[in-house]
Amino acid sequence: MSSNDRPSISLDHYNSLVSSRIDKNFDDFTGPENLKDAVIGVTGIETYAEHNAINHHTGKFALVSEHQVPVWRRGQTALITITTTQPFNVKTHRMRITFDFGEGSSVPQGTKIVMELEEDSHIDLSSTKQWGMQTQMSQGNITVLEILPSSTTAVGAYKIWVETSLRSNPQAIRKFHVKDPVYILFNPWCSDDLVYMPKDQDLEEYILNDTGKVWVGTHRQIRSRPWVFGQFEDSILPASLFVLDSSSLLPVDRGNPIKVSRAISAMVNDIDDRGVLSGNWSGKYDKGTAPTDWTGSAAILEQYVANRGRPVKYGQCWVFSAVVATICRAIGLPCRSVSNFVSGHDTNQSLTIDKFYGKNGKRMEGLRRPAIGHNDSIWNFHVWDEVFMARPDLPRGYGGWQAIDATPQEVSDRKFQCGPASVAAVKNGMIGLGYDVHFLFAEVNADLVHFAEDEESTWGFRRSSSNYYHVGRKIVTKSAGFEDNYGNSDMEDLTYNYKMVEGRSSERWAVLNAVRGSERARKVFDYKDVSDVKFNLEDIEGNKFGEPYRTKIVLENTSDSMRVMDVLVSTHSIYYNGARAKQIKEARGKFTLQPKEKDTLILTVKPEEYMDKLVEYCMVKVYSMIRVLDTNQTWTEEDDFTMDKPRLDMELVGEAKRRKLCQVKVSFTNPLPISLTQCFFMLEAPGIVREVKKSYRDVAPNEKVEELIGFYPRRAGSTKLVVRFNSFDMLDVNGTLAIRILA
Repeated sequence: MSSNDRPSISLDHYNSLVSSRIDKNFDDFTGPENLKDAVIGVTGIETYAEHNAINHHTGKFALVSEHQVPVWRRGQTALITITTTQPFNVKTHRMRITFDFGEGSSVPQGTKIVMELEEDSHIDLSSTKQWGMQTQMSQGNITVLEILPSSTTAVGAYKIWVETSLRSNPQAIRKFHVKDPVYILFNPWCSDDLVYMPKDQDLEEYILNDTGKVWVGTHRQIRSRPWVFGQFEDSILPASLFVLDSSSLLPVDRGNPIKVSRAISAMVNDIDDRGVLSGNWSGKYDKGTAPTDWTGSAAILEQYVANRGRPVKYGQCWVFSAVVATICRAIGLPCRSVSNFVSGHDTNQSLTIDKFYGKNGKRMEGLRRPAIGHNDSIWNFHVWDEVFMARPDLPRGYGGWQAIDATPQEVSDRKFQCGPASVAAVKNGMIGLGYDVHFLFAEVNADLVHFAEDEESTWGFRRSSSNYYHVGRKIVTKSAGFEDNYGNSDMEDLTYNYKMVEGRSSERWAVLNAVRGSERARKVFDYKDVSDVKFNLEDIEGNKFGEPYRTKIVLENTSDSMRVMDVLVSTHSIYYNGARAKQIKEARGKFTLQPKEKDTLILTVKPEEYMDKLVEYCMVKVYSMIRVLDTNQTWTEEDDFTMDKPRLDMELVGEAKRRKLCQVKVSFTNPLPISLTQCFFMLEAPGIVREVKKSYRDVAPNEKVEELIGFYPRRAGSTKLVVRFNSFDMLDVNGTLAIRILA
């Protein structure tokens, strides 16, 4: 921290403040009663919440701007002023200030800091790793102190105590309690803090931006869901610390971003620790709120605290991720939500995603042999978070972005938690480094392996095919410093942060490097593929509601002999985690290819065949299995796509003024040939308006909708409106609009 960053304030400024931060009902005295009046008293403390917030980059917190509660970042000095009943003389009076982390705090562990004001008290700015205090100014009954919280101190809410006594009789002590706590956060602006982030643009995005996007869909049809992180709402910082207080993390570890981020990944799901959110992937949400109905994190965290730590229903991966981002940004830990399209879930640490097919060509779902990976799956997309920090516990080069995942998938150290896993370690296949690098590696770079039932095999199956490039098709986040309210141009591709370029030798090297560290993986990778008929399932590009879609399989016989094949093609509606919902259509039969012949199989699905079988998010998967009867070669493949949805067009009606009725016009056209039922709009804007829900009538087939939604802004300033339309028949239609609220 440079000397230019040190705060300064005038006595005139102090005198203009009328608030007193001393609890008037608390004046604890110990010692001889006749000395009580001789010991100076404290009549007021000013913590300069808004002034200190400038250098601490905390001015956006409503706690600061609306409630004058101090929010500091560790490793940065702050000013406080103490008013006493008589002038403080360091030669005759003693003054101690205690910052108390709360229950279980102690001086040896660094969670209770006691500092005494001496003549030579000073702050050493060459290193911020020690607490410090010094007098900046003393005049009359007013003493202005400069406080430096250590850049390694525990993150949380500190109670402040002021003790005064006489140097001639230190047994006579008066103790004063400051009403409001001081919140001390991680400081990514401080080079001594493990979370130091050097670029201003990154700090603006990953700490100070209170809105953003979560990316969903399929790797060819990626779309954004706007989200209100809302980390500066007055309830969110206390709620975030309540989450940490409810975890098993010890107070002494609350200054370590590695352990804090791991605890957050455990606490945002409700397994093990009664954390924030209950996951639900069933499509049935009558006992809570559907994941698609949330527009921001504030309502979730407020409900969790209001119910005294009872988990909120319900979340799915992007909701878990968004809540993690809110908590991390609130406490000063740089964070971004990351989406992985075609995401592997490896249940047996083989570094492969294993799928098993019976003689009838259909996938076998009911196996009870967990060691062979029968529960492995591929999610259309999966969302986790990255947090930015140094990693002194790892070899050099593995700091920076670290992946954490709050969606409960696999147990790590006897808990459903994941990370922080160094993204650089994931890319290089260094699966032995902590934490959970092997799991993240499989999510982005596992080989997809299909096994077909075979009675002649010693274990009942034989490897039929593999795909090196199916998993981890695209990994994205919102880019820093740019907002696109109407499209996806603000999407940043992170794919090659996590993996080498597919098809290059370096990518196979990373996979094989990871395989060396897993005995199960070595067994699977020993299998060899032999085939003389080539197959290719062509990708299905974006398909609109109400239009047919076609599945194409290109077959090529490279041998000098005729080949007869048993063909099965089926298409299902699916949930976003890859679980099947309803079968839409199936076709099977015999197909013959002459030597060196190439041909195409096509399955066409009409709207009336799929419309009543779609489930939430309108995702469809195509499965295909072909067995060459002459050689027993078996090929299996799958593809998925999402039905295209409209976006909401939004327009502000007139000017928007603080505490006045404002209206936004929202419009879209129903693309379906059926009526939309059980319709409603959701609106939210961080710091301006809390979540608003407005029910709406049924929407006729192909009808254009125009609706005015009213709201009352709480304060002036720039913000982003997030609006979502949901119905029973079509979910997750979104729109955003940047607006400015006038005073």
